[in-house]
Amino acid sequence: MARLVQEFIAGSDPVRSISVSGNGQRMASTTGRMTDGVRFWNVQSGGLLHTFSPVDDQDEISGVALSPEGFFLAAATHHYLLLWDIEAGRQIGTVETPFGGTSVVFSRDGSFILFTHGHRYSRFDTALALKMEHDLQSGPISSPSLSAGGRFAASIHEPGQPNIIVYDLLNDRAALKTSQTGVYSAVAMGPDDGVVLTGNIHGKLETLNAQTGDSIRKFDLPGHSRNVTSVVFSPDGSLALSGSEDFSAKLWDVNTGRELDTLDHGHGFVSCVAFLPNGKLALTGGHDNKVKLWELAP
Repeated sequence: MARLVQEFIAGSDPVRSISVSGNGQRMASTTGRMTDGVRFWNVQSGGLLHTFSPVDDQDEISGVALSPEGFFLAAATHHYLLLWDIEAGRQIGTVETPFGGTSVVFSRDGSFILFTHGHRYSRFDTALALKMEHDLQSGPISSPSLSAGGRFAASIHEPGQPNIIVYDLLNDRAALKTSQTGVYSAVAMGPDDGVVLTGNIHGKLETLNAQTGDSIRKFDLPGHSRNVTSVVFSPDGSLALSGSEDFSAKLWDVNTGRELDTLDHGHGFVSCVAFLPNGKLALTGGHDNKVKLWELAP
């Protein structure tokens, strides 16, 4: 069974977003509350290294991302995309949006930042120069996931819109639009661009073909007892981690769909999950205002 290694107090509200550096040594977390800011941690020791505080304390933080080499920290707020130089501890860039920022992610090679706001993806370089904007012409984007190569992004959309959209950023077109059922609640791109991992409102997980939407594998039942809030692949794609409103995270074998372990986060929903780069450690963020570090069973 997984072993709880460390706890981090993210602030005074539920954890909304977490991000890990490429070497796995640093982690950023936010609750969304501006007074909590974005907290920057030493993963191994659990020590708080710095708190990055946006200037506008009336805004709300919706997502955070660390650049792969750990030089930059980005945050999506309702009104802005923000960028900090971590070593200098200062904000170095701001982009305003009228559409409501929802999330931010760095490409795996660190060459661009993908910012989601409203039903748009915007790609920026690390100087926050706009490189491309993509209008999905759909409902607001939530739970976006960027493929390893940076070409595709998958996202969840509200009922009445295609539930999952896989978007080809290179060719500026939708590669996949699923039905308008509204059953899916979380999605993650697989390491090879051909697979997406989904979680749904009934607590079930399934992998789909990222181009056709056909089912590849349904994961073992019963799964979670409540809505799946977040899903992620391990770096090598062999494992998956899911977080749920049932106060737990679950570890899965992707090839067989077999449940390997349950991580009992404790009090409150699990709102976000992440693997560390070695695939042997994982993080869960929850409505108890804590991020928890787990050593996964071999």
